[in-house]
Amino acid sequence: MKQLKITVITVCLNSEKTIERTIESVLRQTYDNYEYIIVDGGSKDRTLSIIEQYRDKFGNKMILISEPDKGLYDAMNKGIKIASGDAIAIINSDDYLEHDALENINKGFVISYADVVCGNIAFVKKDKYNKEYKTIDSTLDFTKANKSIYKRIRHYSHPSTIIKKCVYDQCGLYDDQYHISADYDFMIRMILNKVKMHYINNTICYFTMNGVSQSQRARGIKENKDINKKYFGDYYSLFFFGKESILITLKRLVRFKVKWVKRDA
Repeated sequence: MKQLKITVITVCLNSEKTIERTIESVLRQTYDNYEYIIVDGGSKDRTLSIIEQYRDKFGNKMILISEPDKGLYDAMNKGIKIASGDAIAIINSDDYLEHDALENINKGFVISYADVVCGNIAFVKKDKYNKEYKTIDSTLDFTKANKSIYKRIRHYSHPSTIIKKCVYDQCGLYDDQYHISADYDFMIRMILNKVKMHYINNTICYFTMNGVSQSQRARGIKENKDINKKYFGDYYSLFFFGKESILITLKRLVRFKVKWVKRDA
């Protein structure tokens, strides 16, 4: 089977508590044809010393950049620009890959001739005893999805989506004016450019529920609205979400009204 070169990019800043697990997950991959680019924003803790401990283990596969950046997506763009791989996977410094993720990603690309391969993501949470547990989320099978942009995007998971470098050449890089939702903006651009996507029923990565998108949800919602308006105008909700979204909204309003009727009674 043909083996694509896969670039794995990790963006980090003061990540001494989590980055070792991320690095180990890349090192233990069952697939060997990859390069690993770490883009550090100028960490002041032990992050860089931890990374340096792994240089010899990766050999010439590891590339480290450490300099100030304008944020998460600016750092991702730096990694994408110097990537030499055919496809690019982005795994943040508090997340980690399944051990056979790259192998399954390569199979997905080879059998489908797609430009994007999307797999499953496991959300890592902590219970009241501070013990981690995982829940698997299955991403939408794009081959069975209809033409609704909303249906495609609502199941899109950036950490478990691997994109060929030629797609970035076609659609551009991440728009770093968005601090939370630049991946959402990029996904819309891919769909509007009719990029071929393929779903694989394999877990790609484990996503910890304490990242940027979780802690700054309000800002993310505002950015999503701005992005929708940019592409679809003032009436984007009717065009973009369509009948399904309207029905969901009506159902919620009915439930809300019923609750208040019961409370008044």
